[in-house]
Amino acid sequence: MHLASISEANFHFDTREVEPMSEHKLSETKSIVPDFAVIECRIEISLAANRAWEKIGIYGDAGKYLNVESHQIAGEGGIGSIRTISGSIVEVMVGKGPLSYTYTQTTGPMADFQYHGNVALDATGENTSKLTYTINYDQTKMDQPARAAAAERIRPRFQGMVEAMKADAEASAS
Repeated sequence: MHLASISEANFHFDTREVEPMSEHKLSETKSIVPDFAVIECRIEISLAANRAWEKIGIYGDAGKYLNVESHQIAGEGGIGSIRTISGSIVEVMVGKGPLSYTYTQTTGPMADFQYHGNVALDATGENTSKLTYTINYDQTKMDQPARAAAAERIRPRFQGMVEAMKADAEASAS
């Protein structure tokens, strides 16, 4: 296996041989391999994806779909933009596509669990689209009751969010 590294000064690529992890070393790491929960909420929208995204793809507007206050406090809506939700949660956009964005929570109740979210809109027809909101977080340090409680709290909250986003997008079409 080869490992490539980049020197920022002159973008020189350096490749060197790297030993594959032995079975012994791999077995030692199994106790630290994270266990990520993935929650997906999906909904069909009766509006073309690009038109729907214009309405529901604004990063700082997340709170309006959760019925809480939210503000974009830094950035222009691209990677590195920062929003606050409910005055106590801070999230940073870490990825962006034409009809999607990905963020991580840096301050808030799920920050210690490497919480990430992704909002994506896919065209399913000329005048229809599918909204997918994916949440993932590391549940390794949660016991079984805490895992169940987190999923029971998150899934309905974000399903309600995608339903509110659908209603907002479709209302803008009339």
